[in-house]
Amino acid sequence: LSAGYAALAAGRHADARREFKAALAVQPGGAEARDGLQQAEFQLAQQRLGELLGKAAEAAAAEQWQAALQQYEAALAIDGALGTAREGKQQAETRRALDQALEQITREPARLNEAKARAALAKLLAGATAIAAPGPRLQAQLASARTLLADYSTPVTVRLRSDGETEVTVFRVGSFGPIDEKALELLPGDYIAVGQRAGYRDVRVEFSGRAGQPGSDVIVQCQQKI
Repeated sequence: LSAGYAALAAGRHADARREFKAALAVQPGGAEARDGLQQAEFQLAQQRLGELLGKAAEAAAAEQWQAALQQYEAALAIDGALGTAREGKQQAETRRALDQALEQITREPARLNEAKARAALAKLLAGATAIAAPGPRLQAQLASARTLLADYSTPVTVRLRSDGETEVTVFRVGSFGPIDEKALELLPGDYIAVGQRAGYRDVRVEFSGRAGQPGSDVIVQCQQKI
């Protein structure tokens, strides 16, 4: 018991735990040894929590959100009611999700050819502006994402070609009547053109406008007589 309390007073909590366990082996159920053991284990848990929270803070400062999340979860396994760890875990989960989403856009920018993907990225960027102190990694990710969004929100040129007798319509864009040629400025995405001509079978042409690619020619002509 004396050795246990001396170790406890000196901050050697692991030694204190060992001594108190030894005392309990000699006198099972001893109140002093049991109390001392509880104090030693409490101090060890506090020490471990401090280590985990410190590592979590370091990982968060380095924008290593997966590592930070693991440290916070380990801390909560010791004390599930620890407010600092609960708040840290929530922040780490949010920032990890943001990091993964921005990295995916960088790896797969062609996804932004779809209007839904552009809208989702715009919403994501708007939410990210609320982050008070973005680190260098997030700042670089946001700058890259904004550039990509601007690029993929820039109209591309598509030239419609026909025979002057086929009436051409592009769904969600407009009807242009009989044309020989017409240039359209379209946002990147997938489109459908339909050609109609009296006495001829209608034609349907699917085409795409892609950011960063040269303008394409789309031929819409009704050639099969009914």
